[in-house]
Amino acid sequence: MSDPMMTSRRSFLGKSLAVLASGAALAACGKKEAPGPKALSCNDTTGLPPADLQMRTTLGYVDASVQPGKQCGGCQLYKAAPADGQCGACTIVKGPINPAGYCNSWMAKTT
Repeated sequence: MSDPMMTSRRSFLGKSLAVLASGAALAACGKKEAPGPKALSCNDTTGLPPADLQMRTTLGYVDASVQPGKQCGGCQLYKAAPADGQCGACTIVKGPINPAGYCNSWMAKTT
């Protein structure tokens, strides 16, 4: 006759492995694809004088625009970066400027 404890132990281990396997499968379903290139961050204002920092704040500069169709890259005040993946500049907001950013002085580029 088989030992009831062995059956119970086997049953427990089998169920535990099934739960772990299904948990791993569910976790894999929620995973996203490998991340692409790191998002450009242009918030390093080291070395800017306090007046320039205050102007960034006053004009409401943000590194990622929440205004549809209004990004620094489409503003006539924006100075493009020398290469892709780098921060640009602005004629009125000092410091690094993200082409995907926005401030309250945004003006559409004219063609």
